[in-house]
Amino acid sequence: MTGRRSLLELPLPQGERADRFAPTLAIVVSTLLWGTLWIPLRHLNAAGLGGPWATAAGFILPLLVLLPFGLTRWRIILASGWPLAQAGFLMATCIALYAEALLRGYVARVILLFYLTPVWSTLLARVLLGDPITRARIVTVALGLAGMFIVFGVGNGLPVPRTAAEWMGLLSGFCWGWSMVSLRRVAHAAQFDKVFVQFLFLAVLFLLVSRVPGGRQWLLPTPEALLGSAAWLLLFGLVWVPASCGSPCWAAAASILGAWRCCSCSKW
Repeated sequence: MTGRRSLLELPLPQGERADRFAPTLAIVVSTLLWGTLWIPLRHLNAAGLGGPWATAAGFILPLLVLLPFGLTRWRIILASGWPLAQAGFLMATCIALYAEALLRGYVARVILLFYLTPVWSTLLARVLLGDPITRARIVTVALGLAGMFIVFGVGNGLPVPRTAAEWMGLLSGFCWGWSMVSLRRVAHAAQFDKVFVQFLFLAVLFLLVSRVPGGRQWLLPTPEALLGSAAWLLLFGLVWVPASCGSPCWAAAASILGAWRCCSCSKW
């Protein structure tokens, strides 16, 4: 033995520790927000805003706030081309499916199906980007599939969704995993652009998803209902939605940047 310490045993510099901690914290916050998105949705529903128009309005609010800044960057956004549009479309599809599933189905089942996302992202990253499937990823996929068996019951036939809401929850997780893989192809794009683009699609996609049979009636809310639930509508549109959409985009980019810094550092 030469007494030299393994590279894995060397303490990380403070800057690199921050590079790894910040994305992790963003994912934790995002998970909390995604897991509690049903709270404002159900409050709006109970207040008489259960039709799709009120939820669509909540999705439009972030777009109205960001639109002036987005218009000043339209050339930059267009220069990113189809890859950025694809990532934004997939993220918007995920959120639209997830929100409608939470309004229609059992919250716990929908959330558990959505959180199969690591399974899809692992498989898609392998197929689309050629990423290796590590042992840790294999364990993640196995646990995710085991969770799906538990949700649907081992002795109740094939472990597949049985209602429209459950299919929406499953597809939303798939779309989110695909969008996170797609974001790696536009790592050069600004975080604002990644968040802004998804809001261009979100409200329209949600209205389309809400037309799947078995949803709510398309009734315009009364002025009294709007005033009585204005606080929840603002919380939903200006807190839950933008934070849920923005933190994963930033975390994905920060993780990529941190890995690049680690690999390009001369001491390694």
